[in-house]
Amino acid sequence: MHVRTTQAWDLRPATPGDLGDMVELRAVVMRPDQVRLGRFDEHRV
Repeated sequence: MHVRTTQAWDLRPATPGDLGDMVELRAVVMRPDQVRLGRFDEHRV
């Protein structure tokens, strides 16, 4: 059985307060590829 859920999203222009969340998201998303390529550096993240 497949349960379909709907997520409500609000689109808005980015603000300076969003920077920390955006940086964290990028680090999480890019880590597997950086590790695979031998380029992950915990201190640079």
